[in-house]
Parts: sequence; C-alpha cells; structure tokens
Amino acid sequence: MPSLGGTAARDQQWWDSLVECNSQQVWNIARGQGLDVNEAGEVFELVWLRLADQLGDIATDDQIRQWVCAAADREARVVVARQRATATAAGRPGASLGRLGA
Repeated sequence: MPSLGGTAARDQQWWDSLVECNSQQVWNIARGQGLDVNEAGEVFELVWLRLADQLGDIATDDQIRQWVCAAADREARVVVARQRATATAAGRPGASLGRLGA
C-alpha cells in the first residue's frame, strides 16, 4: 500500500496506487456478500467515492485499509438489503438474496 507521506503526497499517482492495492479486497468483500458483477461494481465505485470524501479524516495507511474494508462491507450490505426489500415488495418474502438474505 502506498504511504501517506503527508497531505502533499495525495496526488493522482498516490490515489491510483491506493486503488490498485486495495481493489481486489473491495471486490472480494462485495462478491462475498453474494452480489453479482454489476452490483459489486456499484459497491466498488461507491467505496472509492466515499473514501475521497473522507480521506482528510483518516490519518494512517492502516486506517485507510480498515476504512476501505469496512466501507465495502457496509455498502454491500446496503445493496443486499435493497435486494431483499425489492424481493419482498414483489411478493417473494422468502427469496434468498446474498449471504445476508439466506
């Protein structure tokens, strides 16, 4: 993972490296919740958008890594909950969606 090295280091190259180093973990978390490729892609995008907004509040590399993992899990759970609500509204209350819907 790239080092923070102070706020001046937060340039495009640093960001690209950050995303590259953590992309697989974000993807694995989303897919691990039972999301399909498109839904996992939605989670992937949301995690990086939210991190860009929160980055000033995160002090260390380890905190960034932890935040990214927690955000991926949280966003995946939101998608699963939305699926569950849609399935219930469609008259399929027993529909199993993702790991959380089982």
